[in-house]
Amino acid sequence: MVMILHCKKKYPIIFRFVLGFLLCLGVTLLLTVLDYWYNDFWVIFISVAFGLFALYLFGWVLLLFKKIKPVVIADKSKRNGVKLYQLKYKYANAYASGFGNSKVTIFTTRLLEILDDDEIKAVMLHEEGHHHYNDSLRGTLLALLIGTTIALISTTMTVSLSHSLILSAVLAIPGMWVYLDYSRAKEKRADQYAFSKLENPNLLHDAIVKMIKDTERQRGYPLFPKKETFSSKYLSTHPHISTRKIS
Repeated sequence: MVMILHCKKKYPIIFRFVLGFLLCLGVTLLLTVLDYWYNDFWVIFISVAFGLFALYLFGWVLLLFKKIKPVVIADKSKRNGVKLYQLKYKYANAYASGFGNSKVTIFTTRLLEILDDDEIKAVMLHEEGHHHYNDSLRGTLLALLIGTTIALISTTMTVSLSHSLILSAVLAIPGMWVYLDYSRAKEKRADQYAFSKLENPNLLHDAIVKMIKDTERQRGYPLFPKKETFSSKYLSTHPHISTRKIS
């Protein structure tokens, strides 16, 4: 336990990468087992259907269990058809989720506390960018595509379940890198969307810096290295903060 906490504080990006990889590995191995025993078509159909169903209901489930509640930001409770909500949470963050008429933008209460109105608008535009490009839907489909493709390859190229699982575990590593590359790209694309709508584009960078510093102060250790490193460039879901501003 001490070693885990030490790694989390000294190598936060690597720690988060390992956790993400373990989740990816678990889903991939499950899909491999299902594909080994059942028809390829049904495994693909069920995994995609379940993923889309969960994504579509995400906001409504949180609302049903009173985890989120409507919030009015800059005299708006809705932005371009997307409902705005707040989630009680001690760390500053924002999320864009759902697709179709289930799209929601969620701000944590801490974000609303520490950012001024202009900075909140900048973050809102970034999340609006995710909705504009349907990043939640695309990201979900990409993750499922990677997992099912690995499962199909593993069960096709091997003769036993144990060998299929080993091959899936190996292929999950490049699969994770492909997804992380997409994740960083969509964040930069959402940044560009916000930049195009803001009079002062660097408001978004300022807001992100303020959110990161507030979280680091609460956690007691840095979340990102001061300069871009191999881990922040290739193992992170988000690009390094130094690259997220107008020069």
